[in-house]
Amino acid sequence: MCGIAGIFQLKGLLDSATIHTMADCQAHRGPDDSGYYKDNSYQTGHRRLSIIDLTKRAAQPMKSKCGRYVITYNGEIYNYKELGAELLDSGVQLQSESDTEVILEGVAHFGWEFITRMNGMFSIAYYDIPNSQLHLIRDRFGIKPLFVYVDQHKIAFASELKAIESIPDNQLSIDQKSIADFLHTGFIPTPNTIYKEIKKIVPGERLVIGKQGIINTIPFHRLGQSVVKEKITDEQQATERLDELLSKSVSLQLRSDVPCGIFLSGGIDSSTIAFKAAQVSGKKIDTFTIGNKEVVSDESRFAKKVANAIGTNHHELIIGESDIIGLIEDGIDTYDEPLADASIIPTLLVSGLARQYVKVVLSGEGADELFMGYGAHKWSKRLRNPLFRNLSALSIPALKSLSSRYVRIAELLSLQNSRGFNDHIFSQEQYFFTSKEIDLLLKKDFSSDTLKQGFRFEQRIQEELYFAGTARDLSASEEQAFFDLEHYLPDDLLTKIDRATMKHSIEARVPFLDNELVSFALNLDDKLKIKGGNSKYILKKVLFSHLDPALFDRPKSGFSIPLVRWLKSDLKYLVEKYLSDEMIRKANLVDPEYVTRMVKEYHSGMNHLFNRVWALVVLHRWMERKGGFIS
Repeated sequence: MCGIAGIFQLKGLLDSATIHTMADCQAHRGPDDSGYYKDNSYQTGHRRLSIIDLTKRAAQPMKSKCGRYVITYNGEIYNYKELGAELLDSGVQLQSESDTEVILEGVAHFGWEFITRMNGMFSIAYYDIPNSQLHLIRDRFGIKPLFVYVDQHKIAFASELKAIESIPDNQLSIDQKSIADFLHTGFIPTPNTIYKEIKKIVPGERLVIGKQGIINTIPFHRLGQSVVKEKITDEQQATERLDELLSKSVSLQLRSDVPCGIFLSGGIDSSTIAFKAAQVSGKKIDTFTIGNKEVVSDESRFAKKVANAIGTNHHELIIGESDIIGLIEDGIDTYDEPLADASIIPTLLVSGLARQYVKVVLSGEGADELFMGYGAHKWSKRLRNPLFRNLSALSIPALKSLSSRYVRIAELLSLQNSRGFNDHIFSQEQYFFTSKEIDLLLKKDFSSDTLKQGFRFEQRIQEELYFAGTARDLSASEEQAFFDLEHYLPDDLLTKIDRATMKHSIEARVPFLDNELVSFALNLDDKLKIKGGNSKYILKKVLFSHLDPALFDRPKSGFSIPLVRWLKSDLKYLVEKYLSDEMIRKANLVDPEYVTRMVKEYHSGMNHLFNRVWALVVLHRWMERKGGFIS
């Protein structure tokens, strides 16, 4: 795990100081070591967090045995031992025990097909020295970040935006269309960023760069390629297979030369990972939980019960609300572009706790997307049913007069089945701004192609699903889950955990996003995911075959930030500062009267507006911090 950075020069001369600055901006991602490579066209820097093969033999940048290739790499390949054995059988001698060398020599020996066999998380810069050709590669699910900047003189890349921002002569301007997307979902969707000139590499793609600039973008994986014609319907066989795959994935992801632990909230996802880790590791596992001592419904006690049942070495951080509030602004600033997910704070806290004991943690991201754990998956099915829509339409006026929960339901029922179907359901489950409201809210020409086209999802869906002509039509719930896997997961949840853990120099691994496990889950019948209204049915069945179901007999909750209350009390100063008439007019993004009216409605009791208020606070704080005001 590490931070990577590089510059491929198209015109002019290379400046060695710049790459050092870019790498140093990411020192938190790799405090254990640093390294650099430079030739006439290319320079790259690496900050290392030593996880596998702690010796200097595994240092980066690393040059291939033949001397032709140089790799700079961020991530982990969990099946590196098996892939390394293939290289040894082919006569390739390895000098280290690292996964880095396996990637380097694997591509050199087998070609680019080798990356399709890598099971892990990665962002890779692979440089062909004699041909002055650079390949930038991002893992198939977007677990690890990779940003690319392009101007007429150079192409730069890095693990975090701040490294590219540090380049002295960069030319960055705010992407106004990304602001519209952010207000719709609370994140900025790949491939866009907050800047016009910087893009995110799309998960599962390889970007090829030469002296003439970007040569080609080559996909090596699409989610739809894993979908087959016949769904898995046999419950018993599916349960047994899922149990096996979870054991295999967790076992692979526990491979490390430093201590590993588990983020344990006490819910289904993290408890499954914790149980499997304890089961396959053969030793006592460290688990980590945070709690709020001032909240009666604090969930940390449930995590402790699960930890006791599994037999882990459990660690708790129980803090008060005043401690949490003091971290809010720093938490927002951890992310280099606007992100409206308030759970960044508990993720930062639990990461800081874990770093006192371990260098690697396993976490439960991906389970909700794979096994339909969100309300949006149920809503997508309901809203595709004409009978439900017609009957429900009659109740919309009455619902809008009730509590905030029902106002959100009314917005979902008002949805017309359009290109924005999937992102709108997600947006209104969270109750961010609808595309129509964004047209009224934003000033100038902020219209978003992403919103109009349905977040790239519906553009690509048929191409992905009918790869090789063998796939099936997706159900409405499956389509919604695909949206979550392609957007919400990489651009919000995985972004959140990557930045939070790396800020504390700790590596987070996500066993649910094992290659084989994802392919299996994508082909499960919907009825094995949602049964009798019970979400994540088959995952729960696996867990409950090992642990007492009574441990989980409670509503889904976890550690949450009470933004609804805080934005009216302890964090009211953020609303007053960043949504003041002066700030709104200075930023020149949104209609001041619209915002003033919305804030007034929120304070009058319309609590369902809290995510909209929070998103605008986050956006305007970012604008002030970056000095990015639009004239």
